[in-house]
Amino acid sequence: MELKLSIIFFIMLSSLVFASPSFITSYGVFKSWIAILTIAIMFGILIVSITYASGVILNNSKIKEGAVNEFGQLIGTSIIAVIIIAVIEFFGSASVTSLATNSIGNNISQICNNQLSNSQFIFVNSMVSASPTNTICSATTTVYQDIKNGNSGDIALFADYGLMSSYVVVANLTNQMANNLDALYKYEDYIGFLATFKPTTTYCISETPTPPLLGAMCIIPFTPRALSISLSYTPYAGYSLLKSISKPLETQAYLIFEIYLAELLIILMFLYAWPYFLAAGIILKAFMFTRKAGGMLIGIVIGALILYPIIFLFEYSALSSASISPIGASPSSIPIISLNGLTLNNEPVTYYSNKINFFVFPNATNVVNYYGCYPAKGNIYNSELLASLYFSDPGVGLLYLLNYGIGGTYISGIPSIPDSSISCQPQNALSLIFQFADMYGIIGVTGYILPVINILILIAAIKGISQLMGGDTNLLGLGRFV
Repeated sequence: MELKLSIIFFIMLSSLVFASPSFITSYGVFKSWIAILTIAIMFGILIVSITYASGVILNNSKIKEGAVNEFGQLIGTSIIAVIIIAVIEFFGSASVTSLATNSIGNNISQICNNQLSNSQFIFVNSMVSASPTNTICSATTTVYQDIKNGNSGDIALFADYGLMSSYVVVANLTNQMANNLDALYKYEDYIGFLATFKPTTTYCISETPTPPLLGAMCIIPFTPRALSISLSYTPYAGYSLLKSISKPLETQAYLIFEIYLAELLIILMFLYAWPYFLAAGIILKAFMFTRKAGGMLIGIVIGALILYPIIFLFEYSALSSASISPIGASPSSIPIISLNGLTLNNEPVTYYSNKINFFVFPNATNVVNYYGCYPAKGNIYNSELLASLYFSDPGVGLLYLLNYGIGGTYISGIPSIPDSSISCQPQNALSLIFQFADMYGIIGVTGYILPVINILILIAAIKGISQLMGGDTNLLGLGRFV
């Protein structure tokens, strides 16, 4: 049920994104609202003037005092609007944007050109023209080239660069998570097949031997048999326990994938809507009855457009280093965890815990393939066919039945099936579960630890800014809009 709701939610939001003419709203859109903002402030002054005149006519000092205070609020709103415009233009300047492009600009370009260009997940594929990732990658490349060439560039793209770079990084995480989730599903499919795989060996003698098959005539269906003996067993029945153990890992992996998707859609929403949110915030702040809602909107825009990218890109710069170690600890005293992998081209790969890049995950396909539990060429049907053909030999079935029966009874340890077409032996399948746990522990740092920390920081920042703007500090106070 949760999977269906998540898919429906994603389709609805992504359809809105794809339906929009542009995924990035220009800063010029906000500037076109300046005339309307001026009219709103002037209209607010008119209301204050009428209120003050009413106080004079009624000789009510409270009404006149309230009108004077409201006039001060309107003047403050005008000053805040000018400051906000100046702040956005400052962060959209070439001198400030160059700080980000010089440290991560090359990485962002490489992610767009290499990692995302061949993604099977169309939403994050940088080469599909209808994908928002294609538009954002083009925009970040434009900013990066402008900075390298010393051009001033477009303030709209410069102001959005931090948020666009954050999107590219999260898109890369989403792409890696989708690939690793696919490898986990294929592993579970293969394990599920082996857990229920039940070869049957039948020995029979025909009741009416007829040349050329004679007694073997019994292999023909519906032929009467004088004698028939069938032996069947499930050599990998214990794998059903391994599949039940991997279910929590699957839940964690899918949850992280959903978190990445939610981050992408939220960033897209702000890239498209922040000028409108900011204009609405300033307009609402010009009126006494909606002032708190306006201040909250302004706080959300500043937090999402400026603070969140700074925090996230700082984390990216710090945790994407391959030589991270605890402060004050000797590297030699820290146990090293290694994940072995084998590419589908049979090239060995090793991931070490003391050289972890938390934004580049260990490849689950390589890890599963190293332990021989990846379907042949990634096709589960090929693996099922190979296993069935191997056990179709009557001698193989009887030999391994005796091996499991006698060897499992009198010989200590888990009996294996040597020289078979099934490389996912019990020892390998069991070891792989622990490797998955280590791998998703690494992925969890950017999957749910950092998002929770960032959300808490962002909420605190938005509340602080909203309070400074005279807005509502209760983020659930959406009733202020009504």
